[in-house]
Amino acid sequence: MWWSEGLERLFGYRREQLDTSRAFWLSALHPDDREAVVASLNEALTQGSDSWSCEYRFRRHDGSYADVLDRAYLVRDPHGKALRMTGDMTDLSERKAAQLRLEEQAALLDQASDSIIVRDLEHRILYWNRRAEAMYGFTSAEALGRTVPELLHEDPVPFLQAQQVLLNEGQWTGELVVSHRYGSPLTVLARWTLLKDAQGNPQRVLDIKTDITERKQLQQQVLRTQRMESIGTLASGIAHDLNNVLAPILMSVEMLREELRSEESLRILDTIENTTRRGASLIRQ
Repeated sequence: MWWSEGLERLFGYRREQLDTSRAFWLSALHPDDREAVVASLNEALTQGSDSWSCEYRFRRHDGSYADVLDRAYLVRDPHGKALRMTGDMTDLSERKAAQLRLEEQAALLDQASDSIIVRDLEHRILYWNRRAEAMYGFTSAEALGRTVPELLHEDPVPFLQAQQVLLNEGQWTGELVVSHRYGSPLTVLARWTLLKDAQGNPQRVLDIKTDITERKQLQQQVLRTQRMESIGTLASGIAHDLNNVLAPILMSVEMLREELRSEESLRILDTIENTTRRGASLIRQ
């Protein structure tokens, strides 16, 4: 086994102090994960897969465990026998902690004093919190699948005008008059945000309503966190995929250096190696 300098940077181990067998890696797997990880790897090796990935806990030098995503490409001979693997381990610990915080914040949404609704682009309700139940008189079970204009807007024109602004600008804030199932109409301050997928395509609308005297900001904080996590996840994935492209090049350079002897060939190998390392440096930046 050969490890890059990332082993020391992420997990605290000195590469020169480790043996080159699988023993170190196996010993660093969390005892509760080891059997499943080894079984998954063996299945990939024996079933002819060209790639393997697995999430597990990996022991740091200080004894703590990191949540990691291990991804690898398998190199096979013409008969399909696995010869070697090239891959990388991504430390997911911070991302997992951030996801846990998001889940905890999401649980708080049912305790929020704001009405919080998530709807699709056809206005069908996908999420309806407890405050929405109290504000409008419809239970979550009654609201899900129905449209917002159908439930809350006797006059749908202002709603549709605001929706058009949302689609054009990505967000909208303003006052609306909404209906209550059993009571008088309510004047609310509505804050709408257009949620997009990784390709930038609109998918859903986050609709937060509060009466004019209330200014709860919890959901806005959740949104900022979600956006930053999405950006971080995208950047991390791209960086590691690019590293997976460069790693086999560097390994191939070392193997070719042992076989080629002419000065011209070695000079070309030096150029390839230096260029690849510059690319890896850019990816780290």
